[in-house]
Amino acid sequence: LQAMVKPANESNKTDDNNVCNFTSSDSGEADYGGDFEWDEVIQGFVVGGFYWGYIWTQMPGGRLAEVYSAKILIGCCVGSTAVLALFLPLAAHSSYIALIAVRVLQGLVQGPMYPASLVLVSSWAPPNERSMLTTFVCAGDSFGTVIAFPMAAAIVRALGWELVFYIQASMSLLWCALWFLIISDGPNTFRFITDAEKTYITSSIGESKSEESPPIPWRSIMTSMPFWAIVVAALGDNWGWFTMLTELPLYMKEMLRVDMATNALLSGMPYLGTWLLGMVSSIIGDKLLQMGYIKTGLLEESGTNHGSHGIWTLSLDHNFHPV
Repeated sequence: LQAMVKPANESNKTDDNNVCNFTSSDSGEADYGGDFEWDEVIQGFVVGGFYWGYIWTQMPGGRLAEVYSAKILIGCCVGSTAVLALFLPLAAHSSYIALIAVRVLQGLVQGPMYPASLVLVSSWAPPNERSMLTTFVCAGDSFGTVIAFPMAAAIVRALGWELVFYIQASMSLLWCALWFLIISDGPNTFRFITDAEKTYITSSIGESKSEESPPIPWRSIMTSMPFWAIVVAALGDNWGWFTMLTELPLYMKEMLRVDMATNALLSGMPYLGTWLLGMVSSIIGDKLLQMGYIKTGLLEESGTNHGSHGIWTLSLDHNFHPV
């Protein structure tokens, strides 16, 4: 977004002398080029449009993954988001309202991603390795952000901002093709697994899922204090995560006035730290669990948060608990 928007008109900016000790010679944003004269309000709507859609499909998406196929749902989420990304430049040149509409649609189709991912993990991860594997899977967003920011900056400088969407969408579609070709909903239907591995996974997980998904116990969910504690914690965690994701590059541009490459590098650093800490803590937690120093409940209640991006789920065929 920062590369799409022209620097603000200096005549419309307030005196910067009292802002972060900048002098008048420092006034103005870093110039990343850009085609559009969108003020901060419009930029906020463009950024926020994704999350207006994202919030509504997470619970339905998780249920669809349980009842039907987590593999198919995840592949469709990524594929449809990539297809919509191909239309973002056209929508932006049409009007910011069209761009916001496409962003809302992207949020709607992305909402089921994390719940479906946890459904898939629950079919693959033995309990004693679940913290590490869940973190490894879900921390991909942190590691991907570290790569995506500098990659996007390099594409913008070399080819223009439109190509960022076309190139990354094409990479996502290629990923989808490999996903549908390789991935399976569980070890019993996976083609590239040995009998020993299959036996180990299935025996460790046990018969935790019935052939038919049970009805959702809405009353028990709504009156569960652990459930509401998880909701409050996840809301706070995700608010901080997405605020930093959307606002940090803007702060780097408008307040620190760094060049695009530096902005991309610095904006990605918090996610590198998140990824490293999440991976290390999950490995340590699983080792302590295997050695008998802690119990599964303690590890699950404390371990599977950001790095795994605030990921919690409900087991509908057992008691409420985080994955």
